[in-house]
Formats: sequence, C-alpha cells, structure tokens
Amino acid sequence: MKLTAFAPSLLVLASGLASTSAGHGWGDLDCLTDDDAAFLVDILVSISVKFDPEYVTQFLTDDFVLQSDSINWIFGIPLGKDSFTDKNVLLAGSYNLTQTEPQPPIVVSYIMHTCADIAYRSTTIETTPVQGIHILKTRREDGIWKATVSWDEFNSAADLFALGVTGCVLPKS
Repeated sequence: MKLTAFAPSLLVLASGLASTSAGHGWGDLDCLTDDDAAFLVDILVSISVKFDPEYVTQFLTDDFVLQSDSINWIFGIPLGKDSFTDKNVLLAGSYNLTQTEPQPPIVVSYIMHTCADIAYRSTTIETTPVQGIHILKTRREDGIWKATVSWDEFNSAADLFALGVTGCVLPKS
C-alpha cells in the first residue's frame, strides 16, 4: 500500500477521534466505565442479598427481564422461559425470599464489561458456596445506567441446600 493512499485513511480516523463526545464512549455512543459496571453489579448483588424496592425502581428499566433456568427450576417455571417478565413482577415479590430474610453475603470475583453489557461471577460466602455467572444488558436512562436484561445461572441445588431446604443432598467433594 502506498503511503499516499494510507494518509487519507489516517486523517479520517483522526477526525473521528477528535469528534468523540466529552463523555465515555466512541462518538455519540455512551459507554459504561469500570466504575459504572462495578456500581451496577453492586446494586444487583444488593437486591439479591436484601431486596430493596427502591433499588429495583431506580436501577432496573420498566421492561427489565430476568431469565434464569436456575430460578425457573426452583420455582417450577418452564425452562427457557423468562423468570420475571418486567420490573413490576419482581416488585410484586411472590417468589422473593430476600423480602423476608437476608440471603448469605455474595462476593463478586470478576467483572468484565463492554460498552453496554456486563458479565460477572459471584459466590456466596456463608453456608454452602453457591457460584453463579451473570450477564447483564444495560442502557442509560435519565443519566443513570440501568439493567434491561439479566441472564443468571447458579447451582440451584447448592442454593436450596444453603437455604435449608430438606431433601437436597450435595455430592461429596
């Protein structure tokens, strides 16, 4: 490739860089920062450990959907279906054990994010460790990053055992 053919490409790229917005992201695209992603994960973990309707209202979009075969199996919902079809179902709390008593603390061991998606790994630290993988889709509404979709999978048998449900036998390690 001739340098003269390459130089205009550099100018186009440089002009694109110069026009990026003052915020995070590329051009007009607004992206999560590491701090944004960590904050939203902390909020969702808080909701899991001790349900807080204010957090649900503020940090989940109205059309929030949660899909988890782990939750579906525990509550008898067909696998592959949405566990919660919107924020109001979650707020109604018919399933929510954390509304009556706090759940074991959760440690987040890894957070990775793209411009609008977050993946993280979690482990409960009391009783039987329950490990989970979570993927979030997010969008910015009214200047706040909110979760729109959450795919959560965890060891549901270990979770039931940790909650004291009888009849669950964990394999010997």
